[in-house]
Amino acid sequence: MKQESLASLMSSAVHKPASVGCPGAALALACHAIMIRSGFNVVDEGQGTFSRRSSYQPNADWQSNGPSEWQFHYNKDGKANKFTMIVSLHNKSGRVLVHVSEENNASNAQVLGLQLGNYITVDAQQLKNSRDWEAVVSSETVLVDYMQQYICFPLLQQAEELSPRMQYQKQLSGASKGLFSSPFASDRGSSEWGGSLQHVRHLYWTATTAGMLAMAAAATATAVYAFRSIKK
Repeated sequence: MKQESLASLMSSAVHKPASVGCPGAALALACHAIMIRSGFNVVDEGQGTFSRRSSYQPNADWQSNGPSEWQFHYNKDGKANKFTMIVSLHNKSGRVLVHVSEENNASNAQVLGLQLGNYITVDAQQLKNSRDWEAVVSSETVLVDYMQQYICFPLLQQAEELSPRMQYQKQLSGASKGLFSSPFASDRGSSEWGGSLQHVRHLYWTATTAGMLAMAAAATATAVYAFRSIKK
């Protein structure tokens, strides 16, 4: 199956180019889209739970660090820790530094230097007037290759694996959050957890019913014992 273009993935992340404000942010978003295509998942730090229209939609605060720095947060199935990507722009030279690090693993930090003009072909005013990402992004294949070779692959190779116990606890924690959630939830996480949530709900109600029956049986036994003691 042919992979979607980078421009298409960026559209899934942020629909309109004008929403990102500047060319540096556009390149940061392109790097983010490659991270998601490589299997990373967005983590919203302190933003609460909300319905995500696409798995490519970045964390809500990705542009909050100012006009020349953008920050993204991820986790990865099978990996123990979270990951943070910081994309920084030196405005005068047009040089962009992509820095991705693993939480709680200081030895796993990957960096990549890029030249903004090689990948984003418009200035801020043109970006504001652009209707789609196709006219914004250039040299897609080169950018994808660089990100995978210098960021994604080495990052995952050096990342701490999730132990079976940690994986079980993480899945149980994630499932319990949706234990009483609406069956009409439409976000990506709910659909992926659908089968597991049904199973966990079943186990929960089974355990609850069994617990109630056990408590009733214990109460009955206590009452019978007390009655016999009185008779004696």
